[in-house]
Amino acid sequence: TAEVEGDAQHFPSLTSRSTAPAMLTLADDNLADLSQLDENALLASLRRRYSSDHIYTYVGDIVLAVNPFRPLPELYSRQAAQLYKKPPGKLPPHVFAVAERAYSAMLTSGHNQVCVVSGESGAGKTESSKFFIHQIMEMCRTFSSPCGMSLEDKILLVNPLLEAFGNAQTVLNNNSSRFGKFIELFFDLASGHVTGASIHHYLLEKSRIAKQGENERNFHVFYYMFAGLPGSELHRLHLKDAASHRYINQNRRSREFCDTEESVAMFGRLCNSLDAVEFSLDERSQLLQLLAAVLLTGDVDITGDDSAVIADSSENLYLSAELLGVDPSLLQRAFTTSVNKMRGEVITIAYSPEKAMDCRDATAKALYGRAFSWIIDKINILLGKFESGRKQKTVSIGVLDIFGFEDFRFNSLEQLCINLANEQLQHFFNNHVFAMELEEYMKEGVSGNDIKFEDNMPVLRLFLDKPIGLLSLLDEQSLFPRGTDQSAMQKFQQHLSSSQYYQPSKGLDVGFIVKHYAGQVEYQSRGFLDKNRDTLAADVVSTLADSHCPLVAYLFCSDPPPLSSVSLSRSSQLSSSRGLSYRLQGTFSRFSRRMSHQHRASVNRHRNQSRRSRRGRKGKTTTVCGHFRGSLHQLMTKLGSAQPHFVRCIKPNDHKLPETFDDKLVTKQLRYTGMVEAVRVRKEGYSYRPKFAEFLYSYKCLGHSFTSRIKPTPDACARVLTFCGLTDWKIGHSRVMLKFWQKEKLDSCLHKLDKHAAALQKIVRGFLTRRRMKQLWQLRHQGAVGVEMFLKDIESRCNALSSIQQCLIGEDVSHWKATNIKPVALCPPPVPSKGDTTIPPHVPSRSGRRFWQSRNKRANAEALARHFKAAVVERKRSLKNWRKEEGSRGAGLMEVNSDVAFAPWFHGMISRKQAEAMVMDRPSGTFLVRTSESRFGYSITVYWESHVHHYLVEQIPGGKYRVVGIAIAFEELARLIDYYSNNTLSAGGEKLLFPCGETAIVSKKEAKKRGLADIRNYRGKSGWGRNRGAKSKGKPRRSGWRSK
Repeated sequence: TAEVEGDAQHFPSLTSRSTAPAMLTLADDNLADLSQLDENALLASLRRRYSSDHIYTYVGDIVLAVNPFRPLPELYSRQAAQLYKKPPGKLPPHVFAVAERAYSAMLTSGHNQVCVVSGESGAGKTESSKFFIHQIMEMCRTFSSPCGMSLEDKILLVNPLLEAFGNAQTVLNNNSSRFGKFIELFFDLASGHVTGASIHHYLLEKSRIAKQGENERNFHVFYYMFAGLPGSELHRLHLKDAASHRYINQNRRSREFCDTEESVAMFGRLCNSLDAVEFSLDERSQLLQLLAAVLLTGDVDITGDDSAVIADSSENLYLSAELLGVDPSLLQRAFTTSVNKMRGEVITIAYSPEKAMDCRDATAKALYGRAFSWIIDKINILLGKFESGRKQKTVSIGVLDIFGFEDFRFNSLEQLCINLANEQLQHFFNNHVFAMELEEYMKEGVSGNDIKFEDNMPVLRLFLDKPIGLLSLLDEQSLFPRGTDQSAMQKFQQHLSSSQYYQPSKGLDVGFIVKHYAGQVEYQSRGFLDKNRDTLAADVVSTLADSHCPLVAYLFCSDPPPLSSVSLSRSSQLSSSRGLSYRLQGTFSRFSRRMSHQHRASVNRHRNQSRRSRRGRKGKTTTVCGHFRGSLHQLMTKLGSAQPHFVRCIKPNDHKLPETFDDKLVTKQLRYTGMVEAVRVRKEGYSYRPKFAEFLYSYKCLGHSFTSRIKPTPDACARVLTFCGLTDWKIGHSRVMLKFWQKEKLDSCLHKLDKHAAALQKIVRGFLTRRRMKQLWQLRHQGAVGVEMFLKDIESRCNALSSIQQCLIGEDVSHWKATNIKPVALCPPPVPSKGDTTIPPHVPSRSGRRFWQSRNKRANAEALARHFKAAVVERKRSLKNWRKEEGSRGAGLMEVNSDVAFAPWFHGMISRKQAEAMVMDRPSGTFLVRTSESRFGYSITVYWESHVHHYLVEQIPGGKYRVVGIAIAFEELARLIDYYSNNTLSAGGEKLLFPCGETAIVSKKEAKKRGLADIRNYRGKSGWGRNRGAKSKGKPRRSGWRSK
C-alpha cells in the first residue's frame, strides 16, 4: 500500500523487507512487452517497480532509470557486476547491462559506441554515468602491477576530483554537475583492454563563484578545504572560518556543510584522487594557494562614491596578492583603474565602485575557471591514449554526462546554454529513434507504421540560425562597444517575435520566454552581454601573467606551451615566516618605481596579445556563446559518428525524498521526452539494422561453416536467421531489419557457440601440449644418454691417466728409496671450499685428518657468523629508519591510561615464521602488523579460514600508507587498520577483526626521550586492547619490540 499526499505517493519504509532489491525479472521489465500501450499503463508500471526498488526499466534497448534518492549498495555490488559481465539474458534491467551491450557491440562490430545519459537536473545522471564507467572498467580490467595502480583504477579515481571542482548543490540537486563532460575511453580492439581516456568539458558555471542562489552552495572544493585541512595549513593560507568569507557564507546551510563528516570523507577522497592524477606536492600547494586567493579576492572591500577606492586597512588585498605572487600595488591598480595608451600618452581611467567590484569578481572567476581547465589537462595527460604507435585498431566508448534541463526563479545566460544543449540532445534522441527509423524504412523498401513525434527542430533554429538566431543576435550586440541588455532585447523582439516558440516577458523589461521541449522557461537577460563577452581587464591579465607563482603565471600566459612539457615546480616557496610583509608601507616602493615603466609596457603587450588570442581566423572576437556553439557542434558530430545507447533518467519528486513518487512530475517527463511513442516504436519497429556484410561478419558462424566464404547476400543472411529459429524479420535492399529482442536472441546463440569453441580449444590445446611434452621427454632422454656417455668417456680417460700417474709415482718412490733422497713439495695442498667436510686423499695420517676436520668447522663457523652479522646490521638499519621516520609520527602507537603504548596489533620487528606461528589456530580474522627486516615498510599477517595471508604496506609520496595493489591511501597506519576491519582486503574476503598481542606500555617520559610523537591524534577509533596492558600481571610484554 502507498500513502497518497496530493499527487505524490509515499511508500512504506523498506526496512521491514530486504534492503537489497531482488535480482529477479518481473513481467514488466520491458515496457515494450506491455499489451496496453498508453500513458497510464507506463506510469503504473514505473510506480509499481519503484515501490519494490526496481529502479531500472527497459523500453526496448533504452533504459529508464528512476532516481531512488538513497543508496542501494547491493544493486551495485561486486557480485552484481560479475553477473552482468556476460549477456544479461534473464537478468533484470540495469545500467550494467547497457555497459555490457556497448562493450560487446564495440568488440563485435569494431565501431565506436556512445552512451547518452539525459534527464532533468537531479534525476541521477552523474551517478548513472559513474556506474556505467565502473562496469566498463570491470569488464576490461587487467591485473595491476604490485607497485602501482592499473589504468582502470586511475580512470575511476579521477571522478572525485572532477566532482569536487565542478559540482555544487542547487535547489534541485545536492550534487549537480555545473559543467558538461564527455568522457572517451579508448580500447585496443584486438585485446579489448583499455589503453587511455580523455575528458572534454563544456561551459563551467563560473558565475557561481561570486554569487549563489537561495539554498545553494559554491563549488564543493571550498567546503572540503575547511573540513579537511588542518588548522596550521589554513593559517598558512590566511583562511579563517568559513563564515568570514563572502563567496561561501551567503547562506547558513553552506557554512554548516563545512562541519559535516561527509565533507571530511570527501576531502580524503579528493586527496586520493590527486595522488592518482600524480599531482606533485608543489602543484598541490600552488593549487591550494590559488583557491585561497579566490576566497580572499572576494573579501576585498571596495568603496567610494564616483571612483572606486580600496581601503589601506584592508589586508585581504595584500593576503591575496601574497598567495598569487604579485605586487599588491599593481593588483590594486588593476582592480580600480584602466591604463590606456593613446597617441603616445598614458591615460588612466578610474573605475566606478560597481565596475571595480565586477573586475574583482571577474578576476576570481578567471582564476578558478582557468585552474579547472588546467586540472582537466593534467588528467588528460595522465590518462592519455597509450600505445598509440601500435598497429592494432583503436576504438572508443564515450559517455556523455551533461547538465540537465533547468528552470529556476532567476534564469540567466548559463541556463539558456544548458537548456540549448538539452534541446540538442533531445533532437539527437528523436532523430535516432523516430526520424532515422522512418528514413531507413523508406530506403530499404520496408513498410513501417505511421510514427508521429514532436520535432523540436524549430526551437533549435530559433537559437542557432544565422544571422538572425538568438545566439547570433546576442553575439552581434556583444561586439558593439555601446551594446546594452536593452538593445539586445530590442533586437530579439524585432527578429524573433514571429516565432511561436518566443515571446517577450510581460513583467520584465529585459526578459523573454522560450517554449522548450520540456516546457516554457522565462529568462532574465540582465547581464547577458557582460557574461557573453567574458572579458578580463588587460591590467589584471598582465599583473597575473608576471606572477612569481608558476601556476598563476602559466594560467595567464598569452601563448602557453603544452602542459606535458611544463614543470610548475618552483625553486623557492612563499615562506610563511614572511607573514604580511607586503603590508608594510614602503616594502615595494622602490620595486614599484622600478617596475612602473615595465608594467605599462607589459599592460600594452598583454592587451594586444589578449585581443589577438580572442580573435578567430577571420578576425572575429570569440564570445562565450560562440565558443559554446562550436563545442556543441563538435560534440554532436562525435555522437553522430558512434552507435548510441540511451539512458533516460527520471526524477520521482522535486523534494529529493526517497520512497516518494509524484505522478504528475513523472508523467510530465514521460511526455516531453517522447517515451510513450518510443515504447510503441521499439515494440513494433526494427531498431537493429546492420548491413549484410556487418551481419555476416558477426553471425555467419550461426548458419554457415567457419571455413566457407560467404558473399553478403539476402539469402545468406536469411539462412542464419532461419537456423536460429527467428521469425517476423525483414530483409531490405542492403540491410537486415531486426527487432531489439531478436538481436539479443542472436547474441545468446553466439554466446553458446563461444562456450563450445572454448571447449574445443581446451581439447586441442591439451592434445598439443601432451604432444609437445612427449617430444620434450624424448629430447630429455636423449640428452641424459649423451651426458652419461660423455661422463663415462671422461671417467675412462681419467682412469687411464691415473694408472699412468700411479706408475710414475711408483717409479719415483723406488728411485727415492734407492738414492735416499727426501722429496720436496712444490705446491701447498688445495684448500677446501666453505662448508666442504671432505678430507683430501693426500692426508693419510689420523692427526692430519683431525686437522682438516677442525679447519672445515672453523670455516663454516666464520661463514655463519658473517651471515648473522649482515642480518643484524640490516635489522639495525631498519630499526634506525623506523625510529627516525615512523617513530616520530607515532606509527603503531596509541594512548592507554595517559601512557604511550604500542597498539595490540603492532609487533615490531619479527620474522615471517614467527608471525605465522602467533596467528595460527586462532579465530578467523586474527591479525598483526610487523616491521619488515629487509626493507623500510610494514607487513600485515592475517589468519583467515585456515590460511595465513601476508600483505605488504608501502608508503607513497606524501607519507601516506596503502596496501600494495590497492589504491586507497591513509594518513595514519591506525586509520588503515580501522578501514580494513570493516572492508575486505581482497576478493577472498579477509578482514582485520581480532588483533593478536598485548599492549606494551611506555611512559610519556620514555616516549619523549625516544623522540616519539604525541600519539593522541593517531589513536584508532575501535580502541582495540585499550586496557589490556593495565590488566596484565607484572611487567607488560613488549610484543617483539625492544627499548633501549
